[in-house]
Amino acid sequence: MNGNYEPFWSVWFVWSVWFVWFVWFVWSVWFVWSVWSVCRAKSTPLNRLPFGKFNGAGGPH
Repeated sequence: MNGNYEPFWSVWFVWSVWFVWFVWFVWSVWFVWSVWSVCRAKSTPLNRLPFGKFNGAGGPH
């Protein structure tokens, strides 16, 4: 009886662990990037922010 459900539970367990790890990884990367962006924006004057990198205009480098 237990052998019939063993593959299903193992696949579900692997997918759940991978999904949780993936969500945690994406959230941590987004959190670090947002904190880094806020810190860089606070420590950089407004006229020196690289807006050209985001809108593709290519600022004066």
